[in-house]
Amino acid sequence: NKVNSELADVLGNFVYRTTSFTENYFDGQVPELTDPTDKDRQTLAKIASQKEKITAAYEDFKLREAIAETMNLARIGNKYFTEMEPWQTRKDDRETCGNTLHVCLQITAALSVLFDPIMPNKMAELRSELNINANISWDSVSDAILQSGTSINKGAILFEKIEDEQIEEQLNKLKE
Repeated sequence: NKVNSELADVLGNFVYRTTSFTENYFDGQVPELTDPTDKDRQTLAKIASQKEKITAAYEDFKLREAIAETMNLARIGNKYFTEMEPWQTRKDDRETCGNTLHVCLQITAALSVLFDPIMPNKMAELRSELNINANISWDSVSDAILQSGTSINKGAILFEKIEDEQIEEQLNKLKE
């Protein structure tokens, strides 16, 4: 349930929607943030506020809380993406669509570092897709990790859903 509802549906879906939209409608390049709205700025500010919560949780060895707060940042990104409707704005308001993707890409970049302690291999793959330096530090997490014009690569789906048949197969192996 956690893999399907959290990793695949929340994090994986957000990352895939963001990178595929960027690939399809902005030639795989981080759009410029132009005349951002209050909503754009408030959403970008969530990166710093979530990073503070996540950092505090790790420092207090509260791993579940750290994971939950990191996942909350992915939820914030998903909610913003859905509310901004880039599938509509790409047709009649390219600047708004570009701003939406810029914000979502910055959240994705932040997530690639903030989830690194829990999923280092997957987050290394994500940083590679985003052309982020593999040695980026925790202190570098901000709302401006990616520069406008940076090329990104739409990767494969980050997390595949686990089907009931796969679960049943594994349970049968355990019983044997």
